Amino acid sequence: MAGRVQRAQQPAAAKAAWQALDALLTAEGRIDERQYLANHRQRFLGARPGQVPRVAGIMDEFTTASFQPECVYLPIMPNRALRQLEAFKPDLVFIESAWHGNDEAWSRMISTVSDAVRDVLAWCRDNGVPSVFWNKEDPVHFAGLL
Repeated sequence: MAGRVQRAQQPAAAKAAWQALDALLTAEGRIDERQYLANHRQRFLGARPGQVPRVAGIMDEFTTASFQPECVYLPIMPNRALRQLEAFKPDLVFIESAWHGNDEAWSRMISTVSDAVRDVLAWCRDNGVPSVFWNKEDPVHFAGLL
């Protein structure tokens, strides 16, 4: 029985499900096409099995240590982030609610949503690269980081 279910799910898991979701979301105007392409269709339909993801990010020490064995990781720096992103061509940009991120380079720049963070996010949108914000803070700091 499980084999039949898996075989039945495969076509939907490929393009059909994303095409249906695309039609629904864009028709209802919930998100625009560029945002959808950056965060869903391009990421999942364009991924190749076995490809090691290229991740650029702003993370604390612990998260960096956790990510490094799983991907090709580039810690981006505020004074050269856009040049780094252009050269590295990441599959994903991961921004953590880190108070000091990347060896103090982003100290207090995430919680205040600095121009450097805004520039990174704009680059992601303009280049169709998905961006992830991981808020790991307690509720006291939640509003300040979103």
